[in-house]
Amino acid sequence: MTLKDLSEKIHVSPSTISRVMNNKPGISERTRNRVFEALKEQGMHSSTWKVKQAGSDARFIGLIVRARGEEQDNIFYQTSIQGCEVELNKHNIISIPLVYTDEKGLSFENSPIAVERFQGFILRGQSIPTECIASLQRYNVPIILLENDNENFELDSIRCNNRQLACSMTEHLIAKGYTRIFHITGPKNWYNNSERINGYRQALSQCRMKPEILNMKDTTLRTGRDAFLEYGNMLKGAGIFFVNDAMAIGFLDEAKKAGLYAPNDFAIAGFDDIPWATLSHPALTTAHVDVKGMARIAAIRMIDLLDGHGTPTIKVEMKGRLVIRQTT
Repeated sequence: MTLKDLSEKIHVSPSTISRVMNNKPGISERTRNRVFEALKEQGMHSSTWKVKQAGSDARFIGLIVRARGEEQDNIFYQTSIQGCEVELNKHNIISIPLVYTDEKGLSFENSPIAVERFQGFILRGQSIPTECIASLQRYNVPIILLENDNENFELDSIRCNNRQLACSMTEHLIAKGYTRIFHITGPKNWYNNSERINGYRQALSQCRMKPEILNMKDTTLRTGRDAFLEYGNMLKGAGIFFVNDAMAIGFLDEAKKAGLYAPNDFAIAGFDDIPWATLSHPALTTAHVDVKGMARIAAIRMIDLLDGHGTPTIKVEMKGRLVIRQTT
């Protein structure tokens, strides 16, 4: 079926279908789902379309994310795809989305190309496990860790200044007068979590305050809600620094159901500055992270490596900034 045929079948313009297939912004969720359902019926998806449109000189890299139960990290993943494509498309390099799941590991079953055709991989997010990274090394192609690092491998990594931002956020809560400041995070062995814990500890040690760290099994909206259900009563009157915005927003949502609000009942700070942070009520204090900028740097580095211009392993830390809103 051609793009024109599909357009006539679902009454959506060819240009809109193309934008959906290439993960471009500005399309309503309803239209996007409609296009994806039609593509699914035809046995196609956006990656297949990219491969069919690619020239004979095209190169392919895999852009890998971990699916987290029913909450795949869509905001960051889509932003990362867009950030990478800005640079990759200039060099006729096609990014193919690939998903790691805890149940199946990294599967190439739905990939439109054979694994041997991938010339590099960008792994996005701190929750990609060590065994997944190790499994890719046997293909002897460049691997870049985006928003992550792993001491078990000598690989390029692009991330934000987690420790410094976490320290600054904790100092902000101290300056607001809170004598108890909790840090609610996920698995402590994930890179970003670990670095943000270190920043939180650093700020408290300077004031001789006791760290109070609560580890959850993940860092999603759901685990934020679970954190309130488990710890909400003991957190009244405290400052709470969450490892990311998703957990902070889940916590706030569950707190409202119990009649508790920030900043009256507790101060809430997140990390990442996702779009939802401005839409929460009240608007969430957070640390802004340039996700798209980091993705572009990862793509530029991949281009250099594929072209044989790569220098020894690099570790890039991009600066972020605090965004103080109404929850603190």
